Amino acid sequence: VGLYVDGKPTLGYIFDVMANKLYAGGPEVGVTLNGELLAAPADVDLSAGLFGASAPLLIQDRFNMQTIIAKSLGPRIMGSAGIQISQVLAGELVGYLSYLRPWDFAAGRVLAESLGLVVSRVDGNPVNMLSSGAVLIATNRAQRSILAIV
Repeated sequence: VGLYVDGKPTLGYIFDVMANKLYAGGPEVGVTLNGELLAAPADVDLSAGLFGASAPLLIQDRFNMQTIIAKSLGPRIMGSAGIQISQVLAGELVGYLSYLRPWDFAAGRVLAESLGLVVSRVDGNPVNMLSSGAVLIATNRAQRSILAIV
């Protein structure tokens, strides 16, 4: 669930039911994992971590996804935007790229930006919360590497 006030990301909540993990927070309150303050993930490069990929984008090599994966430590495909975004929040992935609708990434955007991560369109432009498209959530360094490939 993502709460936006006058278009401004305010609060976000992602609940991983299978792992019993609740990511919650926003820019004014920080981000917690099951009530404990979550530290910002390290700002590592694409080559230093696993990358969350969309299976169709990888198979069709959209946005040079196969090259992005080859430059990372490998792909992780979960089929759930919320779960993959939470893995970026936790520092388990350096980034995630998929074709998403606003309801897929609204909460994740609030949480990711609150932790200093980058949320953008695949071309580096800001996301539009009223439209769908290829959305990248990543560390700053990973985003720069990915934009150079795309």
